[in-house]
Amino acid sequence: MDDLLIPFGIDKDNGAIIEPEDAIKGRACNCHCPECKVSLVSRHPKDEEARKHFAHDHRDEKNDPQKKCPLHGAASVALMIRHLASRLAGETFTTPEWIIRTGMRCCNRSIPVVVATEQANVIEKATANHSLTGSEPDIVLEIGGHEIAVELKYQRRGGKYQRHSESKHSAVLFVDCDKFKLHKNRGNNLRRFSELAMEFFLSSEGKKWFSHPREQYQRDKARARHMTECQYAYPPTIESTIAPPPPRRCYTCGAVWSPSAGEPDSCPECFHPAT
Repeated sequence: MDDLLIPFGIDKDNGAIIEPEDAIKGRACNCHCPECKVSLVSRHPKDEEARKHFAHDHRDEKNDPQKKCPLHGAASVALMIRHLASRLAGETFTTPEWIIRTGMRCCNRSIPVVVATEQANVIEKATANHSLTGSEPDIVLEIGGHEIAVELKYQRRGGKYQRHSESKHSAVLFVDCDKFKLHKNRGNNLRRFSELAMEFFLSSEGKKWFSHPREQYQRDKARARHMTECQYAYPPTIESTIAPPPPRRCYTCGAVWSPSAGEPDSCPECFHPAT
């Protein structure tokens, strides 16, 4: 992904996202980099099969060739997806299957638990956080009256399976932007980067659940079903199913105690009967 050139810029006058297909060639594009704010140059290769793109302007005094811009390949995908959030309502979003394993003490092994199956869902609303840093999810999707916090992951943003937000959402979905591959679209370089990024985000590719509200329910359900089938699972004894008697209080001295089976129901301090 690091070989992906800058696929879009920010208009210096109005802050709008400009794709290279819509920009004037060269420095006249009047754009800067979304992250490092260095001026951009719009490149329109003569080869019709080559992708149009932006590059940092080496003449800009803010440009530091020794410092790598954070808007490298996969980060470009993440930033574009966030900027596309306003177009997501009404689109079909595919959520992935999630199968986990849970341990069973009866037979000392683990069993598979299907927490979620792959599903196609219509997005009702999408709210984006446009910063590459911060403690909020990148996008919060509303689907079927529920919210899904989406975190856009890439190699330089920390652990692939670790959270970078602090949201309290019970449903958290990771999208691995390093899975976005331009070479899959080789021979079709005339397609816009925004179109490819949208297509990638809506597909099932690169998605992994971090947490799901049905996880515990599905674990408990799978365990209960397993206990009815496992040859090593013993039914509870009659004694263990009987609830213990409630605590007693002496009406004479006020002592409180928990009676034991087979013992007289009288105060252990003054031997008067309980209330």
